[in-house]
Amino acid sequence: MKKLLMILPLVFLLCFTFGFLLSQEVAEELMETNQNADEIAIRETMEKSINGLNNHDIKAHLSTLIEDYETWSGRGELKAREKNFTELWKWQKSAMYKVVEELGISFISPDVALYKARFERTGEIEKDGTPIPRNERQGVWILAKKGGKWLGKWLIAAWYTRPIEE
Repeated sequence: MKKLLMILPLVFLLCFTFGFLLSQEVAEELMETNQNADEIAIRETMEKSINGLNNHDIKAHLSTLIEDYETWSGRGELKAREKNFTELWKWQKSAMYKVVEELGISFISPDVALYKARFERTGEIEKDGTPIPRNERQGVWILAKKGGKWLGKWLIAAWYTRPIEE
């Protein structure tokens, strides 16, 4: 009986340790699964955003942006969401955007991520009507998960692009 009482704490300790390691493994697997789901959702947001731009579908495109998104026009003025794109589409009727290569998704926190990609722009024209040759750019989009950890929706908060010099 004494031997049994001496072994019993060791058995409990082993069970506790095994249970802790198992629960840690399950938690890591859940986090990885959730991150994979978030990456899929981020790619879907980016695809919807680009399709909205290419099809001049203001509702589809704006549905991928956070509510307080604004952009800088390059002329020292801020433009509100809808006005910016409707003005752009008045003269950029044939502009098309396409992701050439996804460079990765990095999570800054569980609800903030960076989407990095190379993309091409075609069909653009200057304001005077002069065609702009096809060009490639590298961009970083900042996305925020709005609406909760599990049921949240990934939305674009801001982005930055620059030309790729050849």
